[in-house]
Amino acid sequence: MHIFISHSSKDAKIANEVCEYLEDNKHTCFIAPRDIRPGRDYASEIVDGIDSSDVILFLLSDASNNSPHVLREIERSVGLNIPILVYSLEEVTLSKSLEYFIMTHQWINTTHSEYSIILQSINDLANSKPTPNQTETKENRHSNLIEKESLTESNDKELKKIFFPLSILVLITAILVLSLGLNNTQQKSDSQDDDKNASHTTSDSNSNSYSGDIKVGDIVSFGSYYDEIIDWYVVSIDKANGHATLVAKNILTFKGFDAADSGNFNWDGDKCYYGVDDMTNSDLTLQAHIRGDSTWATSTIRQWLNSDELEVRYEGQAPTARSFTDGHNEYSSEAGFLYNFSKEERDSVIVSKIITPGNALAKEENITTSDKVYLMSEEELKLLEECGLSKYGVPTEKAVEHDESKYYVNYCLDRNIETAAYWLRTPDTKESSKCMVLSTHVEDKIVSSMAGLSYCGVRPVLTVNLNANTLTLR
Repeated sequence: MHIFISHSSKDAKIANEVCEYLEDNKHTCFIAPRDIRPGRDYASEIVDGIDSSDVILFLLSDASNNSPHVLREIERSVGLNIPILVYSLEEVTLSKSLEYFIMTHQWINTTHSEYSIILQSINDLANSKPTPNQTETKENRHSNLIEKESLTESNDKELKKIFFPLSILVLITAILVLSLGLNNTQQKSDSQDDDKNASHTTSDSNSNSYSGDIKVGDIVSFGSYYDEIIDWYVVSIDKANGHATLVAKNILTFKGFDAADSGNFNWDGDKCYYGVDDMTNSDLTLQAHIRGDSTWATSTIRQWLNSDELEVRYEGQAPTARSFTDGHNEYSSEAGFLYNFSKEERDSVIVSKIITPGNALAKEENITTSDKVYLMSEEELKLLEECGLSKYGVPTEKAVEHDESKYYVNYCLDRNIETAAYWLRTPDTKESSKCMVLSTHVEDKIVSSMAGLSYCGVRPVLTVNLNANTLTLR
């Protein structure tokens, strides 16, 4: 049989011992990082390894129990109906997410040296009557998943009438109407904006021209977070109006993009929606309700970034622990991002009009006219490249220290990757709960992730009045 060994990198020694033992006994194994082909995308290789396996051997430990990387491996295995053998290395209280996926699978309890029991369990599976899964090819597995999604589509349309049919749409419509009304008062200033970024214009056209020393590509200090001064890249300057657009040099924190309105990620009341056999692929309203909405205008990350209050007053579900994956990195009780800035600094930030594509629910462009702080769009990443600056983000030490998920430590640093993935405000236009994320420099791609994902980085953007003299050149 072909065995995928799912494990934490902290258990690599035991995992390699088990792998060697099984291969000595005429089985084949996929184990990372040994079987990751040079030059290939790491995540894609893992997916291929799972898809082509006959059985998953999951080495359960405290480290793997808390690893989001391992959780995704197990979730995919369950979705493909691949048998999972749970080899318990130590007594562990399972996380709720992991318990849901493996509670019905076979457990192996033995000492680390008694690998013969693992071998016997795998041989028993090999000698048993083949299940439909064991005779499936990788292509058939994916075809079956697609077929399941198609079969549920007609029923899902009816369920849309039950699960919050109008609330999110009404909210989005109201915001668009208000934004468009405010936009009419700003057309003069918008027409004078020289910014290279076509989707971002400033609303203040009365500032004086600027002739100082700060130029594009410089690093400046402005504001603070986690009691540390923030460094920013200057990515564009509008000298006529005296404005400079700044992008945070580093990822400043790890947070979810939007809290699940249900208050419990992937749950709606007593009903759980983990796994692939559910209606969320076609019921977009339900999808946004239980996994977070990718609409920038209503997102909790936008509300937090633009708040200067000690206690942020969130509209809708506050970003509590349970509203995000794995219950990590809540910020419902954290002061707003601008609370950490001085009054002079806050006053020098220019209110901007932001245009963002709509997601599958909104469909139309999402316009906000009151943002002081925002996230880059997929298109605006070009601002960094045009300045000769790297688009990839390295988190600050404080960001890593405060990351409860430890995803960056366990997934990136364990693979000697210095950069981390961070949110863009651009939604996945085919989904209601997924937003675009810039991956690491190793994977070098933009992917879509659920808005309720708790361990993506936040790299803010803002525009400052240069004549206020609140920037310090580094």
